[in-house]
This record gives sequence, structure tokens and C-alpha cells, in this order.
Amino acid sequence: MGAKIKAEENIYLIGPRGSGKTTVGKLLAQNLEFAFLDTDELIVEKEGKNITQLVEEKGWDYFRLLETEVLYLTGNLTSTVIATGGGIILKKENRAFLKQKKWVFYLEVSVKEVLKRLGHKEALTNRPPLTNLSLEKEIETVLQEREKFYLDCATEIIDGNKNLELIVNEILNKVRK
Repeated sequence: MGAKIKAEENIYLIGPRGSGKTTVGKLLAQNLEFAFLDTDELIVEKEGKNITQLVEEKGWDYFRLLETEVLYLTGNLTSTVIATGGGIILKKENRAFLKQKKWVFYLEVSVKEVLKRLGHKEALTNRPPLTNLSLEKEIETVLQEREKFYLDCATEIIDGNKNLELIVNEILNKVRK
């Protein structure tokens, strides 16, 4: 799908938390000799607080506003792989922004895989709960609620349950065609 990637194009990675967006994004950027940016990391840097602190102090609406600001700033970048926050697709304007982009890869993962990846305590430290449910139920519910938005924005769907190197190679093959 589409021609070989051009230097002025960016690659956006979307999917739920734990889908591998940051890890895949870093490897992808390295392979393409692109810059790498994680929207959540930019927000943390800008605000001087981790996401849990931000959400506890100012709420999810404030965080989602910051996400939109950061996403729109990426429109001025070139040759960058951008790992987005899992909920970036919740706002209509963010979906409209992403739908205008040539390369938006949805890393589609199972509940089981997300649980496995988030099973490490450090993976949950800076990630506030999205619901009052158990982690497994929360992941299941959030995936069901967001699936249609991820699919709506994606130009390509990638099986995110695979080994991360296989995911990177699949994306590289698609953008280099």
C-alpha cells in the first residue's frame, strides 16, 4: 500500500497501552534513521510530572487536552516515528488529524498479550487506572471501547502479538515498498 516512505513523512503508531508502540517505535526509528518521539514522554517532560500525577491532580480531560496539543505539534515534524498514547484516538479532532496521515500503524494486541507486557510493576507505575475494574477487565473493556477508533484511524493493521522484531520488520516492509 502506497509508495516508499519519503523523508518528509512521519510514521504514527497507535494502539492500547502495552501494545509495544514505544519499543517498536524506537527500533523503527533506528532502522529508518528517523527521529523518535513518544507523545506521553513529551507530556511528562513538558509538565514535569508523570501521567499518574497529572491525572490525579488535573484529571483525564486535562491530560487529553495535552495529548491533542502534542499530537498537533507533530504535524510540524518530518522523518519522525511517533508513538502515541493509547487514548489519543478518543478525541474526534485527533482521529481527524491521524486520518490525514499516510502511515498510521495500529498495533492490534490481545488482552492476554497486554497483560503479559504490563505484568511488570514498573510498567504500571506511571500508568493510572482508566477504570475501577481489575487490570484484566479494564484492558478487555478499554480494547472493546477503542477498537473502532483504532481501526478508523489506521492505514495499516499490524498483529502486535508477535515478537517485537517481527513487528518492526513488517512495518519496514510496508513503508519501503
